[in-house]
Amino acid sequence: MKRTSLTLGFLLVSTALVHAQSDAETAWDAIFKDMNQSGLLTATNGSVHYNEATDSLTVQNLVFKTDFSLPVPTKRTFSEESDDTAADGISKEGKSKSELKIALKIALPTAVYTGLRLEEAGYAYDSMTIDTMTGSFDIDAPGTADDTHLKLETTGKSTITAAYSPFLGEFKLAPSRPIGSVMDYIRPLLMQTRYENTSVEGMIAKQYVDAYQDAVQTTETGPMQVSDVKNGRIGSYEVAYQKTDMVFDSKNSFPPESDLAQGNPAQVTYTINKTRYEGYDIGALLSVIDPNAAPIEGTKSVLEKSEMAGINVSVPNLAEIKIGPASQSDITVKQPATYLVPLLDKMIAEDLNPDDLSEEDQQALIESGFDLARSFAMGLTEIGKTEASITLPSGPYLGQKATLGFESIRQAGFSSYGIEESSISGMTYAGPPAMSFKLGRLAIEDLEFADYQLIKQAIFNSMKGNPPQGSEAVKLGPNALTLALKDLAYEDSKGNALSANEVNLHYDRIGLAIPAEVTTKIDNLTIAKSMLQHPLAGVLLDQLGLDSVTINEELAMTWDDESQTFQISPIKLELPNIVSLSGSLGAGGIMRDYLENPETAQAAMATASVLPASLTLKDLGGLDDLIKLAGVTMGMGPDQTREMASMQLRAVLSGFTEAAFYDSVVKEVDMFLKDPQSLMVSLNPSNPVPVAQLLGVAATAPQQIPYLLAIGVIANDN
Repeated sequence: MKRTSLTLGFLLVSTALVHAQSDAETAWDAIFKDMNQSGLLTATNGSVHYNEATDSLTVQNLVFKTDFSLPVPTKRTFSEESDDTAADGISKEGKSKSELKIALKIALPTAVYTGLRLEEAGYAYDSMTIDTMTGSFDIDAPGTADDTHLKLETTGKSTITAAYSPFLGEFKLAPSRPIGSVMDYIRPLLMQTRYENTSVEGMIAKQYVDAYQDAVQTTETGPMQVSDVKNGRIGSYEVAYQKTDMVFDSKNSFPPESDLAQGNPAQVTYTINKTRYEGYDIGALLSVIDPNAAPIEGTKSVLEKSEMAGINVSVPNLAEIKIGPASQSDITVKQPATYLVPLLDKMIAEDLNPDDLSEEDQQALIESGFDLARSFAMGLTEIGKTEASITLPSGPYLGQKATLGFESIRQAGFSSYGIEESSISGMTYAGPPAMSFKLGRLAIEDLEFADYQLIKQAIFNSMKGNPPQGSEAVKLGPNALTLALKDLAYEDSKGNALSANEVNLHYDRIGLAIPAEVTTKIDNLTIAKSMLQHPLAGVLLDQLGLDSVTINEELAMTWDDESQTFQISPIKLELPNIVSLSGSLGAGGIMRDYLENPETAQAAMATASVLPASLTLKDLGGLDDLIKLAGVTMGMGPDQTREMASMQLRAVLSGFTEAAFYDSVVKEVDMFLKDPQSLMVSLNPSNPVPVAQLLGVAATAPQQIPYLLAIGVIANDN
C-alpha cells in the first residue's frame, strides 16, 4: 500500500512537471507557427530547451527573414522612334515594369524567455533576454547602380520585461485597398502589444552601397530604454547617445578649387547627445491616418515632451557645429474631416497618377492632404544656443573662416489657425567680407492664417484655369501678422553700419482685403552716411556734421466697423538733430464693403467725410539746413529760397481764398520760413464734412473751403 502511494505521488509530480514544461514549449510552438504562417516572414531556430527550475525557455539560432517587392509606377514620355519598351524597363505607354525590392534578416544566437505562456489571442512572458543580435536590410532600387545595404548588431544584452504580444495572424493584401489592408493588419499589433520595459545596451549600424567596399555610414547608438508601452502609447523612450560617421565623394561634392575636392572621401561626424521622449501615442497618430481607427474626440496628445541634450557636427577642414539643447512639447491631433488612404488605395489599385484622377478625386486628394496637415497642433519647440565655425570652400574668400550662431530658436502655438510665435534670438555672424552682424531677436508673432475655405476654393478654381484675382488673391495672405525685430547691429570694413533698437509691424485684416489695423514702430534705426544712396542726403549730413541719420517712427491706422471711420493716429516721424513730424488724420463714411472689395472703393467719394486732423513740423536742429539745401538744388541762396516759397504759397492761395484767411496763412508761413521752429496745420470742423460736399463747394465757392474745414495754420507755437 505504501509503495502504491509513493508511485502515485511520483506520477502526479511528474505529470505536473511535464505540464509546466509543455505550457512554455506549447507557447513557443504557437509563436513559431504563427510567424511562419503570417505570410510576412519565415522563422527558423536550432535547439529549444526548457528549464523548469527557472521557468525559462532558451531558443538557439533564431533567424527571421522577410523579402518583398513594391511596384514603382512612373510616367515617362518617349519619342515615336523608340521601341515599345525603353532600356530602363518603362513601357512606351509610360507604365513602370520596375519594382523596389526589400529584404530583411534578423539573427538571434540565443533568446531566453521566462514565464512564457499563451494568453488570450497571443502570448505573454515575464522577460526575454537576447545576448546579441545581428541583422541586415537590403534595398534594390530600380534604375540605380548604388543599391543600399544596412547591417546592424547589438553591442550588449537586450531585455524586454512583463510583455504581451498578439499573434501576427495571416497577412492578406487586398488588391483593391493595399494601404487600407496594411492598416487593418498593423492596427491590432500596435494597439495590443504591451511591455513594461525594453532595454538595449547598444547597437552599431553600418550602411553600404554597391559603389564602395567600405561602409559609407556607421552609426553607434548608446544604451536605449523604452518603458510603459500599452494601448498604442509609449510612456518613455530614451537614447543615451548616437554617433554617426558618414563618408561621401568629396571630389564631386565641392568646387574644384576647394581643398576638400582632392579626391579623398570626405567624412562627416555628428553626435546626438541624450534624447528622451515622454508620452508618445502611436495610436493617436494612427487615428489621423487610418480611417478605420478609433475616432478622436476633441484633441488627443501625440507627444507630451521630448528633450535632446545637443548635437555636435564635424566636417574636417569645412565646419564644426554645436547645436544646443532642444525640446518639443504638447503635440496634439484632432479628428481629420477626410482621409488620404482611400484615395491612395484607389491610385495604387488602378495604377493611377494624380493627373489620371477625375477632377472630383483630384480635389478630394488635395482636401484630404490639407485635412491631414490641419489635424496637427504643436505647443512649443525650442533649440538652444548653437554655434558654427565654417571654412569657406569656394569663391573669393576661399579658405577664410566665418562664425555664426544664435542663442535660441522658438516656435510656439502652431495649429491650423496660425502660429503664436516663430523667432530666432541672439543671432551673430563674423567673417568675410570683413563684417560683423548681431540681431537680438527676429520674430513672427500672432500669425493668423487665411480662411481655409478661401484657400481651398482658390486652389480648386485655379485647377479650372480661374486663378484668384484682386481682392480674392489678397485674402489668401495671412489674416493677421506681427513682425518684430530687436537690437540689430551691422558693421563692415568699408564703414557701412546699420543698427536699430526695435522695429515692429502689425496688421490685422479681420478677414477683409484691406487691413483694418496697421501699426508700425521704429526705435533708433541708425544708418551710416556711406549707406545712403541719395547724394543730397550725404550733403545734408555733412552740413549738420553728422556721420549717420537716425529714424524714429510710430504710426497706427485703424478702421472701426461700428462708426465706419478710418483713423491714422498717432503719426510720429522723427529724425533726431534734424526734424520731426507728428499729428493725426481721419476719415468717416468708410464702409466695410470698401475694405472687403477694394474695387468698389471709388464709391467712397459719395460716402466719405473729413474728420478733424492736424500735422506739425518741428525743428530739431536741421530745418534751416534743409531750407538751404533746397535752395542749393535750385541754384538759389537761402533768402531767395524763402522768398520763392512764400511767393508760391501766395499764388496758390490767392486764387480760391478770401483775404482774411490768405493774410493769416501767409503771415504764419513767412514767420516760419524766417525762423523755422515749428509749423502746425489743422482741420477742426465742428462736424464731419462729406467729401461730396467739399467737391460741390470747390466747384461753386472754393473760398469757403477753409471755413468749412476750419483750417488753421500756426507757426513757432512751442
